[in-house]
Amino acid sequence: MNILTLQNITKTFGGLIAVNNVSFDIKKNCIVGLIGPNGAGKTTIFNLITGNYKGDSGSKIKFKDKSIINMPTHKIISLGIARTFQTIRLFQNMSVIENVLSGRHLQMKSGVFASMLHTRKQKQEEKYNLNKALKSLKFVGLEKNANDLAKNLPYGKQRLLEIARALASEPSLIILDEPAAGMNNQETSELVNIIENMKKRNITTLLIEHDMSLVMRICEKIVVVEYGSKIAEGTPLEIQNDPKVIKAYLGEE
Repeated sequence: MNILTLQNITKTFGGLIAVNNVSFDIKKNCIVGLIGPNGAGKTTIFNLITGNYKGDSGSKIKFKDKSIINMPTHKIISLGIARTFQTIRLFQNMSVIENVLSGRHLQMKSGVFASMLHTRKQKQEEKYNLNKALKSLKFVGLEKNANDLAKNLPYGKQRLLEIARALASEPSLIILDEPAAGMNNQETSELVNIIENMKKRNITTLLIEHDMSLVMRICEKIVVVEYGSKIAEGTPLEIQNDPKVIKAYLGEE
């Protein structure tokens, strides 16, 4: 069963074609890599999936068989898609646990009136969401840092905090934009374990990553784009031996 389907995705900015008629699908509970040279259109594809950009005419995106093309971002999140960004976007002067709680705002049902009066229902909901946030932190190994300011975390842990915040929304699909960027070997190994554990929790993962050893190790399927167009799709072994991919990355004489 496909959890996400992209059909004829196109995005132009003025006269520039950033994404050109790209199609691929992702099966439920699968780890998929989206790779390509810098400027190939990978992040633009992510932004089209999550509603940050609107697709051109003819573009189709379905999540769990529901059309989400041009849907507002908050509605897409509420359906079960979460993401991290290439550039860290934490609330740096807030605590680690507060950052994760911000990822649960769509799950919070108490209104302003209940929050002001601190009703029993609001207190119960607050406790429930705090427990959920702490579980997300524990999942990525940051439970001991719950009360630290986000800005005081090492860079690699800030990356993991972004993943914890995304997981706090309880997604069925998580989109990771260069999650291993700036990480050392030990942190990258921890990231691999986290992604594999997400799969065990039935969370589907789509990731952009330039660390090819990581991509080849954990991805079951890889989609390759160059100059906005898809040039290859297949298993890691198929991608490693595809002449078009070799040419895109290594060039030719």
